[in-house]
Amino acid sequence: ITGADLTQSVTTARTLISLILTRVSSGDIAVEPLDQRNCSWCEYRDVCRIRERSLEEEPLTADGAAAE
Repeated sequence: ITGADLTQSVTTARTLISLILTRVSSGDIAVEPLDQRNCSWCEYRDVCRIRERSLEEEPLTADGAAAE
């Protein structure tokens, strides 16, 4: 990774963190995992409401992964 790549990655990360903090501080704490397979190891899966949201969209397997 070059210095320019690192600088761009840090800038992108700071922008995303700022957007997330703005949303959370305004009360927007929607459950939006990029990949529901992450739910299988997430320590917060029992309280995050992803199952309720997913039931409206598509069923999940017992480990929180999307059914195929």
